[in-house]
Amino acid sequence: MAVLVIALAAAAITGLRETQDRIFALTAAREAGEAAAEAATAVIADAYAEEIGARVARPSREMSVVLGDATTRERARSAAQDMSHRNGGAAVDEVTVTCHAGPVDVGVSLGGTWFRARFAGPECSPR
Repeated sequence: MAVLVIALAAAAITGLRETQDRIFALTAAREAGEAAAEAATAVIADAYAEEIGARVARPSREMSVVLGDATTRERARSAAQDMSHRNGGAAVDEVTVTCHAGPVDVGVSLGGTWFRARFAGPECSPR
């Protein structure tokens, strides 16, 4: 009987450790994804601010075109990939930028899971 109780206790401890490991892995993946989304959003926010500043010297461009530019999106993807890698996360699958009706939304897909961040973008509002 004592052997059975010890075996059950060992199985329970093993199950608890596996569950704990999965929880830690999910938490680490979530944190890496959130950091990646924030990094990509910082790059997009910089491009937004650069366009606002440049409008003093030249005619303005459509903000959705500026933020959706392939070079800007690649810089955002690269920043997201770097931050995900530094935090032990998955590779970046995709970065999306949406600029309409006020906020600027940035989405980063890591291993099929989407993480999002946004900032106020009044230049994205229809006039």
